[in-house]
Amino acid sequence: MMNSSIPEQGDRVSMKFVTLVSIVAALGGLLFGFDTAVVSGAIGFMQQHFDLNEFQVGWAVSSLIIGCIAGALSSGVLSEKYGRKRVLIAAAILFIIGSVFSAVPNTFSEFIIARMIGGIGIGITSTLCPLYNAEIAPAKYRGRLVALNQLATVTGISLVYFINLWITGLGDEAWDISTAWRWMFAFGIIPGLLFLVLLFFVPESPRWLIKQGRAAESLPILVKIHGETLAKQEVLDIKESFKVENGSIRQLFSPTLRLALIVGVGLAVLQQVTGINAVLYYAPEIFKQTGAGTDAALIQTIFVGVINLLFTILAIWLIDKVGRKMLLLIGSSTMLICLIVIGAAFQTGHTSVHWY
Repeated sequence: MMNSSIPEQGDRVSMKFVTLVSIVAALGGLLFGFDTAVVSGAIGFMQQHFDLNEFQVGWAVSSLIIGCIAGALSSGVLSEKYGRKRVLIAAAILFIIGSVFSAVPNTFSEFIIARMIGGIGIGITSTLCPLYNAEIAPAKYRGRLVALNQLATVTGISLVYFINLWITGLGDEAWDISTAWRWMFAFGIIPGLLFLVLLFFVPESPRWLIKQGRAAESLPILVKIHGETLAKQEVLDIKESFKVENGSIRQLFSPTLRLALIVGVGLAVLQQVTGINAVLYYAPEIFKQTGAGTDAALIQTIFVGVINLLFTILAIWLIDKVGRKMLLLIGSSTMLICLIVIGAAFQTGHTSVHWY
């Protein structure tokens, strides 16, 4: 009886530890959602402040993504050399720097540089946070804990829509054009600092430590997660897994892996090029074209963010019940119909709505 009760207590403590660590890592997803969506409320005011043309408006929105690409490409090499935790700390610092200087630029070029710097941090976190979660979570709970990253991303998107509306209500139209958009970007400093501080209280990835020949340092971390007996076995299992972790670029494109590669990359690409990002990034401006004023447009944008959040929660709940493929079919079909309706409405000019 004594032996059976101790593991149960250890399991409860370990899951609390893993969940807390995963939430901290998932904050990286919140930063991604916040920083990608914050420009939606700011771009209209920035266009007037800097007298931007259409190309510059697009560049202001997409410059962050250029930084994200650089961050995502470098994250693997950097995290293998310096560890997951150190690189995530560096990413948090880059995000804070980007938020600060996005809020105080004197010229449009300064803003673009600041957004790219922040984008590098976002690109790193979007890659490493799910990896960190996967490496620290027990296999039984890995899927739902990694899903925290996506949930945090849409939470960040929804949160920033509320913040943008609140900030625009602090002054008149002239203040919005001169100052409000600066506060929108500056607000990102708060979650950035929270993420940075909490990172100092989480451990390094035990898998990375073992790969670096530092198994003794990984053992106390694994004991917190699995308990003492299972922790020692986990060290052995991780070491064993390294023996089969080999491959080359040529193998990646081999006939046996080609279909999986096409499906995996295709899903990632198609998810981004469907046009939904244009809705998320330009939602207030889209609603303004339907006849809404600034406040009404921002309120309607909040509805978009809330629906996005609610259906993300629903998908996480259903993913193990109905399967990935079914959710992909339902989601992609719904996106197709909605985007056709939006496109047709603007093409035919039937976008006018009475706003109250």
